[in-house]
Amino acid sequence: MGNLPRLRTLGRNINHRLLTLERVAQHCAVASQTVERIVLPTVDDGQRTPALRWGDPRAMAIFSALCAFLATPQGFTNAMLREQIGRRYDPGAGGYTAGRMTYDLRRLRLKGVVQRIPRSHRYVLTPQGRRIAFFMTKSYCRVVRPILQRFDTRAPPSASDRLQRAWTTCEAAIDAAIGDARMAA
Repeated sequence: MGNLPRLRTLGRNINHRLLTLERVAQHCAVASQTVERIVLPTVDDGQRTPALRWGDPRAMAIFSALCAFLATPQGFTNAMLREQIGRRYDPGAGGYTAGRMTYDLRRLRLKGVVQRIPRSHRYVLTPQGRRIAFFMTKSYCRVVRPILQRFDTRAPPSASDRLQRAWTTCEAAIDAAIGDARMAA
């Protein structure tokens, strides 16, 4: 009976955290300046910070893996994040090493996506970092990749696909303009 108030408080806190994460997942749009700061090289706190290029397989695997740690209040370690990224990204024969993970964590930290928990080797997503991870992952997986697959030149053209027809028309107009200018394509 004495634990009931503590359990209520704990349940309320868990419920609040879950609802906050669901709200962020549904409304994850970020400002264009924020996207530019993430996808372009910057100088943060006097340190040059390399870009996390949108669409780059490694960067997209990082953002997707970060989404797996949204609800972990204790944060995550280099090894935990590296394991998640390894499931999503194939870097080739060398593998996704601890050194690469350290480099990527530095980029994430300097870009304000994650912050290190003081006196530990653990990281947590910042509130802005949650939105960025969701936005980058969702926009690429739900919008860009499906659209680019529709433009695959190996796929047979679909007469019913308006976007594919518009793209074909645009390509023909560009080819005609190049031909009119007497330039080789």
